[in-house]
Amino acid sequence: MDRLTKVLFIGLDSAEPELIRQWMEEGLMPTFRSLHERGAWSDMSNPPGLGNSTLWSTLATAVNPGVHSHYFGYHFRPDSYRATLFRDDEFAAQHFWSTLSRAGKRVAVFDWVWGPLCRDLNGIQLVDYMAHAPRHRQTLSWPPELAAEVTARYGSDPMRQWRRDVTDAQRAHKILRDQLVERTATKAELTCHYLEQGGWDLFITVFGEPHDVGHEQWHLHDPSHPLHDADWARKFGDPIKDVYIELDKAIGRILDCAGPEATAFVFTGPGTGPNYTGNHLLDEILRRLVNGAPFAGGSSREALRAAYRRLVPAAFRSRLETVAGRWSESMSASGRHGRKAFAVPNNDNSGAIRINLAGRDSHGIVQPGAEYEALCEEITNGLLEIDNLETGKPLVEQVVRVADLCHGHRLDGFPDLLVPWRRDGPIGTIRSPKLGELSQPYSGWRTGDHTRNCLLLARGPAIRPGRLDPAPRVTDLAPTLAALLGVTLPDVEGIPVAGLAPNRARPVAAEAGRPSQRARRSEVPA
Repeated sequence: MDRLTKVLFIGLDSAEPELIRQWMEEGLMPTFRSLHERGAWSDMSNPPGLGNSTLWSTLATAVNPGVHSHYFGYHFRPDSYRATLFRDDEFAAQHFWSTLSRAGKRVAVFDWVWGPLCRDLNGIQLVDYMAHAPRHRQTLSWPPELAAEVTARYGSDPMRQWRRDVTDAQRAHKILRDQLVERTATKAELTCHYLEQGGWDLFITVFGEPHDVGHEQWHLHDPSHPLHDADWARKFGDPIKDVYIELDKAIGRILDCAGPEATAFVFTGPGTGPNYTGNHLLDEILRRLVNGAPFAGGSSREALRAAYRRLVPAAFRSRLETVAGRWSESMSASGRHGRKAFAVPNNDNSGAIRINLAGRDSHGIVQPGAEYEALCEEITNGLLEIDNLETGKPLVEQVVRVADLCHGHRLDGFPDLLVPWRRDGPIGTIRSPKLGELSQPYSGWRTGDHTRNCLLLARGPAIRPGRLDPAPRVTDLAPTLAALLGVTLPDVEGIPVAGLAPNRARPVAAEAGRPSQRARRSEVPA
C-alpha cells in the first residue's frame, strides 16, 4: 500500500483572516506566511446573514443550504412553532467524504464542524472530540473503539468542564486561554499520530479553538471593546494572538508530517470580530413594525439586566442563559401562532425573521403572494429606517430575502428574511419614526461573533503559487478535493477549482430547478 497521504485538508473553525494577515506580516505566523508566498490562495466570503454551521455544511456537501437543509444549529418547526436542535439525520445531501469512501478511497475525518458520523467509513472519523460546542454527550467515532483509544492516549476535552469549575472571571479567562493553547497542541499531536499511519487518500482535521477564543475572549483582544479588561491584558497578553500563534505551529507540524508530496489545503472561515448584535431587540421591533404593539422594554427592565450582568459571574451566566433560552423558546412558541412575523434563533451576526405563512405554517395567517410580498416590504422598509443611537449610524444596511440566497426543496424550516447588523459599535438604544426610541442593552456572554471573511490556502507539487482568480465558491472546494483523487461528486453545484485540480464538466445538479439569476450572482451560500 502507498504510505503517502495524497490530500490533506486542515480547517480552522472561525479564525479571522484579517488577524492572520496582521500577525503573518509581523512574523508571528511563519507557516501561514510560507503558504501565502509559496502556494495558491484566495479570499472568500460568506453571504450576508448566513452563519458558521451553514458554511461548513455547504462546504461538505457542495450544494446550497436549500438542498442540504441546514441553515443554523436550531431550526424552526412549522408544526410546533418551536426551534429545536438540527439533527444529523436531517441532512438531505451527502457529505463528500462518504462519497469518497464508497469510491474506495481511504479517508480520515477529525471534528468536522457539524459533521455527522459516517458508519462503515473506509477509514476513521472522530465527531465532537475537541470541537466547538459539542452536540453529543460524548465523542462519537468510527470505528466505535477509536474514541476510547484516542481518549486513553490524549485525554478528554478540557473544554467540556471549564465553565463549571471556575467562578473568578480573570482566573477563568486565563485557564480558558491556556487550555485552548494546550488543546491546539494536542490536536496537532493526535493528527500527526494518525497521519503517520500512512496510506490516506484524504486526511481532514479541523481546529475548533479559534471559534471558542473568538466568542469568549474578543474583549480581551480588542482595546476598543466596551468590556475590554486592560488589567487582564497587561498581566496575560492577547489570548486570541496566543491561540493563533499556536495554530500556526500546529499547522506547520502537520504539514511536515504529511510531507511535501501531499497536496495540502488550509481553510478558515467565517472569521471573528466584535459581537455587536441586535438580535435581542428584533422580536420587539417586529411587534411594533407589524402590529403596532407597545415596546416591552423600560427602565426597570434595563436596570435588572445591567445588575444581572454586573453581579452574576460570566462563568455562571452562560449556563443560566442556556437554560433561560430553552425556557424562552418554549414560552414563545404559542405566542407566535397569532403573529404575522416573529424572530427565530440565528447567529448573532444577523437577525432572522419568519413570516407566519398560510399553507406552510400550521397556524399561518399571511396569505402567499401579494400579502406576503407586501409584509416583507413593510418589514424591510421599517428596519432600514432605524438608527443605532450608540453609533449615530443606520442599524442595518440591507435586509436579505432567504429565497434570493438559497434554492431547493428544503426551505420550509428556514427564515424568510435575514437582517445583517451593522457592527460599528454596540446596539442597545435605537430610534425610528415608527418605533420611537427603544432601549435594551445586550446581556449575552459572547463578546465576539462571526464576520463574513474566509481564506483558502493550498500547496502541492502541481499547484501554481499566486492568487486564485476568480475566487472559488464554497461549493467548489469538495469537488476540488475529490477531483484530486480522480472522483467526480454526483449531484453537486460546485466544480473543481482551476489551478488546484483537474477541471471537469459541471455535474448535473440534483435539483430540477435552477437558481435565479439574482441567487447565482450572490454566489452559492455558505
